[in-house]
Amino acid sequence: MSQEKVSEPEVILENIAYAIGKDCPHCGAVSATDAQICEDCGAQLPRTEEDPSLSVVEGVREVEEEAELSKVPLEKAKNLLLLKDMVEKIKTKEITIEFYRANVQKVLRIAQSGVELFDTDIVKKKIEKLPKDQKELATETAELFNEYYQACAKMLEYKGGDDFTPAIEGLEMVEEVLNSMDAVQDEAISIARILGDEDADEEEDEEEKK
Repeated sequence: MSQEKVSEPEVILENIAYAIGKDCPHCGAVSATDAQICEDCGAQLPRTEEDPSLSVVEGVREVEEEAELSKVPLEKAKNLLLLKDMVEKIKTKEITIEFYRANVQKVLRIAQSGVELFDTDIVKKKIEKLPKDQKELATETAELFNEYYQACAKMLEYKGGDDFTPAIEGLEMVEEVLNSMDAVQDEAISIARILGDEDADEEEDEEEKK
């Protein structure tokens, strides 16, 4: 696996979200494809057939165009840089334990979003319809977000004192997961394309029935 580039987890989440969700015209947050109310601001969401701009396939194309720009060298991955900075500064007592935990929790919430996304009924149903190889890719992606969450949770086991083992071990786990995200970036786009094509095929079938 390439060690030169790594995908930020937020980008991978966006790839999947484009395939299974739609944007709120009011706040821009992504809700489930069949949602009627924005899960973020509570605004009424238009039905997909009323707004062509919500096309899953178009969303996937946008992600594909930006994907390479979103992949950065591992040493520049902002989440990893933040966590490394927190570990170094907590070891030299430049920051408080509260500041350390607050910043680790910011990254943990990204991982938690991925875990929760793959646990939603809409994603589970779509993944079940995928061919075996694509289903395996989706499962791998879900597992990596779980590992990412566990790594951040490990870092949060450090609650102060001179034993920095949980912080250091958790950081090493995060770095390993981010290396694996390099391959998952392309896999996420592949999954998104399949899910998007599936939705497009379903729409065509509906049109033919009318």
